[in-house]
Amino acid sequence: KGWFGYNKYDATKNPTGVKQQDLSAVLDFTLLIDAENTEGDAINDYLDYVYVDFTPNAANFGTLMSNKYISAPTLSYSLDGTNWSDPEPYESGTMTLEIPTTEMTGVSQNIKVKFTFNWGEKFKDGNAIENPFDFYLDKEYDDHKDDAATIMNAINTDLAGATYSVTIHSNPTGTATAPANN
Repeated sequence: KGWFGYNKYDATKNPTGVKQQDLSAVLDFTLLIDAENTEGDAINDYLDYVYVDFTPNAANFGTLMSNKYISAPTLSYSLDGTNWSDPEPYESGTMTLEIPTTEMTGVSQNIKVKFTFNWGEKFKDGNAIENPFDFYLDKEYDDHKDDAATIMNAINTDLAGATYSVTIHSNPTGTATAPANN
C-alpha cells in the first residue's frame, strides 16, 4: 500500500529524492521619495526606519503552531536581493520588522521582505523535520493511516483559512517611534 499516490524511493515518481521544500514568499517593493521636491536628498534624510507589520490570522496560525504542524514563521529583509538580514521569528499578535534606512542613500530603494514558513516538530524524524508527506512515507501504512488522515485533514483545513496581512509604514527622521501607517 502506498501513501498519497507516490513513493519517495521511486525515481520515476519523485526524481529528485529531495525532502526539502521552499516555503517562503518574498514581498518586493520600491520606496521612493519625490526627487523634485527634495532637492536630491536621500531616503535616509527623511526616514529613520521602514516598518513591515506581519499580522497572521490568529485562529488558523495559532492552531497550526500549537499543534506543532508548523513552526513560527520568520521574517527577514534584503536591500540588494542577495544579502538577507538574520531571520526574526514571529511570536504572537503583530510582528514588526524594523528596516533601518542608513544604507538608503538615494531617492529610491528596492526592498525585499521574505516570509519563511516551516513544518513543525510534529513531523520530526530523527534530527530532521520533514514535510508531512515524507514523514508519513517513512511510517508503516497500517499503523499510521488513521493518524495521517486526521492530521492531513486538519492541516488542510487550517492552511485553507490561514491568511495574514502586511502593512508597510515609516517614521519621519528624528522621531522615536513610528506613527501608525504613515
